[in-house]
Amino acid sequence: MGYIASKKNENSIGQIAISTSVFESIAVNALEDLKDVKVMNGLHLRKLISCHAENNNIYINANVRVRNGMNVSELSSRAQNMIRNAIVQMTDYTNVVVNVIVKGFFK
Repeated sequence: MGYIASKKNENSIGQIAISTSVFESIAVNALEDLKDVKVMNGLHLRKLISCHAENNNIYINANVRVRNGMNVSELSSRAQNMIRNAIVQMTDYTNVVVNVIVKGFFK
């Protein structure tokens, strides 16, 4: 499990770090309101939604399924925006890259 350090505390009393699993959970929760997109079924959340930091960016990879017959491009874009907006709102990180990987469909 990795951690992503936030900005230093203004009082210089230490640093705050957020676990990558927190970012992954935020992504999962953001998708709960999107009824036509589901996180892939599986036993390990880490393989379905993953997070890592690189070059001052936070990368989220979300493996999802889309409701059969729906517009994949539109729903993928909505999922990206929902995940990014939730992370920005909950953590104040703005350098967020969200990759939505559509792996299949559901009925």
